Amino acid sequence: MSSFDHRLTAATALANRDPAAGWACRSALVETVGKTEDLLHLGAWAVQVGGASLGRWADAIDLLDDLRRHPLADDDVKRSLWRGMAVLHLAAGDADATQHALGKGVTNESEACRFAGLAAQTLTIRGRLTEATEHLHRAAALARDLPPGDPVVTQTAVVVHNILTMARNHARGVHHLLEAGAAAAVAAEGRAADWQRRHIALWEGARATLLAGHPVQALHLAKNLMALEDAHDAGPLERSRTTALVCRAQATLGLHGPASGSLEAFRDFAHRAERLGADFSLELAELERLVDGLR
Repeated sequence: MSSFDHRLTAATALANRDPAAGWACRSALVETVGKTEDLLHLGAWAVQVGGASLGRWADAIDLLDDLRRHPLADDDVKRSLWRGMAVLHLAAGDADATQHALGKGVTNESEACRFAGLAAQTLTIRGRLTEATEHLHRAAALARDLPPGDPVVTQTAVVVHNILTMARNHARGVHHLLEAGAAAAVAAEGRAADWQRRHIALWEGARATLLAGHPVQALHLAKNLMALEDAHDAGPLERSRTTALVCRAQATLGLHGPASGSLEAFRDFAHRAERLGADFSLELAELERLVDGLR
């Protein structure tokens, strides 16, 4: 291993424990660059540590810009560094700078795919999942049309593996949070004197239970909601929420007939709730697609 390789390995290990301390090694890494490939590795490291881990967008962009001007940087390396800068500008929210960097770093669909994958990974690390999803869709669409031997196909597969690992870890945490939230909602307000407050708490608990992957338990809680509604002659607002929940749980279980019946009930309650100023149009459209998919 070269001196650069040793230093980069050590800096990466340090950054995994303490990103700020690892980032402080960047000047020493630049000094030991000895070949063109080192610039590529250092650029990727800068996006990961300075950008994704620390959010020090300006510092990371400056480093990549310095690497771009390095005597060993050939045209391929320069385009790669421009793509890295495009990702950093994107994450920093500078649309004009992003487009400028893309104009310098993306000349074909392979390079566009590489940018999309790196953007998705960086945004995922920063917790910006909606934006990351958009870029991951773009990377997938581009990767499908690339020749199997294109190295970007393999690089994209590695990026996807990294993103899925992060997503699974995040999902486990969200799953446990939903379960705890469902129990807390019922415990906090489930016995309130005001029946409407009690209804909201029970609905929140049932909804969280369904999202946590327990549709049968959610249906059991929905029965308690309907009993509460009957006991207090509830209006269409409360009944709309409950029937939508029931429809979603039944569809999750693959019960087309019951889900269709619940959808009709929800449609009726939602229509009546519109007169009170409620708007369930988005949920209605989503449930219609969900039930239709069971055919």
